[in-house]
Amino acid sequence: MRSVPLIAALVLVACSSSDTIAPSNDAASGGTAFELAYADVAGEDVDGGSIYVTTDATRGRLLADLPNGPDFPAEWSPDGRTLLFLHFELGRFSLWLVEGDGSGLRRLTPETEDVAGGGRWIAGTSRVAYVRVAERGLEWRTIRADGSDAQSLMGALTTDMPSIAWSPDGRQIVFNKGSLPGLWIANADGSNARQLTTGAYDNVPRWSPNGARIAFQTEPLEGSPSRRIGVVDVGGGNRRILTEGQIDERPLWSPDSRLIAFEKQVLVNGVQVCTLQRVEADGGVVVNLLPGRAVRACPNAAWRSVTTTR
Repeated sequence: MRSVPLIAALVLVACSSSDTIAPSNDAASGGTAFELAYADVAGEDVDGGSIYVTTDATRGRLLADLPNGPDFPAEWSPDGRTLLFLHFELGRFSLWLVEGDGSGLRRLTPETEDVAGGGRWIAGTSRVAYVRVAERGLEWRTIRADGSDAQSLMGALTTDMPSIAWSPDGRQIVFNKGSLPGLWIANADGSNARQLTTGAYDNVPRWSPNGARIAFQTEPLEGSPSRRIGVVDVGGGNRRILTEGQIDERPLWSPDSRLIAFEKQVLVNGVQVCTLQRVEADGGVVVNLLPGRAVRACPNAAWRSVTTTR
């Protein structure tokens, strides 16, 4: 059985509640709240990993808990109604869907496929993009949300795209290349590509919900173990590094495009631990986003807006 890879790295989480700022939330008075889905692995029971959702940084409510292995959020659908998530069982990952109220749990990818990464909704369509393990290596695929019509994504073009994110209108993609430095923007079919950044190790891009910026992780030097979180305008200007941690990775936008969440890994008494942090998109103090947790998995969080009532 293979170990759980980086997309769901199993490490201890130890968060302090002393410097927390909860997800933006006005649920008490009605209106719009931000709901955060995250993976919660209780104690040493990795097989019991479940997905919870919260609007106030407490543990929240249980959303999904498949048997025989942990579950990890990937991304909410563009309309915020359906969560795409990964389930790890018998040495392989699969993609599943669940509605925001916990109903409609169903498998998305075929039982014969081993999902290696991705898990991204393609805005403006009814499709999901993901990476599968194929005979010739890793392959980007797309599939309809009802599990039908699986097909290759842009053919061989995506073999040089380790990570891809779609613009909010689905018309463009941002990606990093395995063969060339920096981040790139292109039409959704891969045409008219232009270089966005020149950082040699800028990768894992995420497009902001308002369409104006790209968040990414970067490595400052070749071979460096450090990773940090950066942001850049869609036009290529104002590239900034927002964090200074040893390992800051997997950026995630808040629904209002004001905050960027990310996973921070640090050594505590010789043990690598993982916390969920957040920082203003314009820069500022980094604080804990999910305090008081003691689990063995990075949260692989996903944010959505929800309508509340008075």
